[in-house]
Amino acid sequence: MPNNFINTLYTILTNAAIEAFTAILTPLTVFARNYSSDAVQRGDKVKVLWIPTQAEARDFQPTGSYAPGDITATGLDVVIDRHKFVSWSTTDTELSLNPIINIQDFGRQMGSNLGIAVLQDVWTLLTAVNYPRTTPVGPATDFDSDNLIDVKAQCDGAHWPAAGRNVVLSGTHFNGLLKDGSLKNAAAYGGPEAIRAGAIPALVGFGVYDSQLVPTTGSLCGFATMPDAILIAMRYLAPQEGNTYFQAGPVSHEGGLTLGFRDFYENIQGRRIQVLEANYGFLKGNGDALIRLTTLPPAAAEEAEKAA
Repeated sequence: MPNNFINTLYTILTNAAIEAFTAILTPLTVFARNYSSDAVQRGDKVKVLWIPTQAEARDFQPTGSYAPGDITATGLDVVIDRHKFVSWSTTDTELSLNPIINIQDFGRQMGSNLGIAVLQDVWTLLTAVNYPRTTPVGPATDFDSDNLIDVKAQCDGAHWPAAGRNVVLSGTHFNGLLKDGSLKNAAAYGGPEAIRAGAIPALVGFGVYDSQLVPTTGSLCGFATMPDAILIAMRYLAPQEGNTYFQAGPVSHEGGLTLGFRDFYENIQGRRIQVLEANYGFLKGNGDALIRLTTLPPAAAEEAEKAA
């Protein structure tokens, strides 16, 4: 959606920032999430719909009932307890002399910086303690579609539904997959995306995502997942009544991700300060709904993680 502020340059800047922020956080679309431009305060709770991959089917007893188990359609509470921001300052002269293209570039960089910080924060959940399922796939130089078929077999063995499976790969392993000859052959793959755009929309039942920020701790190089592995929520943090900001408001993307923008003037130093902020929270969901992919065998990978 368009984001309109008093100053046209700020509209250009914030639109560029939210686009870059959203691009960095694309891998989070594989998880259960609740994004909105609604305003909340830090510490508030947001419901995120959570349906476990291994939801249990039960026998009906003659003296029993259809009473539900632990699963409901209301979701789980995710606390909005994370607050990250980027800020910068400019004099009035500096701002007026910047051409629009530079303002766009500046906004993209600020949005990217904030997106990197948020994604790295969420990725801290990807430990062997939280998600004990691990499968070795070897180094990036040997990684191809056959490895992904082996991962599929692991998901099949865990009785994951066929729909909703995704794999997020580190940059090196994603690039290794791009070198697979079968993906370069558009006739065999069914489309030219791999060789033309460096993209792999889907492969052997997985949506495929590239993230340069997958942590390498414990030889991690990616993961296969269902949406219920992680729950994420994001909201707009509104300033309190009586604030003296020149302008403040939500900056939203059509996909639902929302940042906050604050603009104020510092009279003593004669500079204008702008802030982009992310107000969010995340929670480990189903520990059996994510398989960690490593370059080392499970035991060695676990030892490497402990040593890190």
